[in-house]
Amino acid sequence: MLRCWGAGAGQSHAETKERIAKLLSEYLDSRDAAEASRCLRSLAVPFFHHELVKQALHAAMENPAHTDAVITLLKRLSESCEVNSSQLAKGFQRTAANLADTALDSPTAPDAYSSILAAAAAAGLLEAELLPELRSNAAVAAAGAADHPAPSAAANAGGGSSSAALPSGAAAAANGGGLGGAGVPAFKAAMAA
Repeated sequence: MLRCWGAGAGQSHAETKERIAKLLSEYLDSRDAAEASRCLRSLAVPFFHHELVKQALHAAMENPAHTDAVITLLKRLSESCEVNSSQLAKGFQRTAANLADTALDSPTAPDAYSSILAAAAAAGLLEAELLPELRSNAAVAAAGAADHPAPSAAANAGGGSSSAALPSGAAAAANGGGLGGAGVPAFKAAMAA
């Protein structure tokens, strides 16, 4: 981590992710963007800011009431150059790339992500050429979520078939199905069942 993302005030990768989660949680409670900005600077990991973006997007997908606050924070950090456009795009891309997998646990995630993406585009956070790729990932994940609703409590307890957790069609393609199999996320889901 030190070589790729900077010293991070002597923290491990896991500690840095945990501090980002805490920073974001405090921001969502207080809406104090100046304090969030100060905390982000104190982490001293400018090449890991995509993790803040990813965690912020997940917070908004889990609770749509946070969408405006997340967009406000990301816009402020972008305009002040505390989070550069590359890190912002990478955070959106990481979230989009894993959206089909996220949709297995939360079928509403693709729709929530699409709403967040629309708000981010309206706020001018993303470059126009990036939007089609991000929208495409959301559409693929939504198709997969519609084909495979979240597993029931009985299935999670071992009472259901493990095949219900395996993606097919467009979701399988997004999870590596084009590589001759159902992909790593599907394999992990099947092994967990």
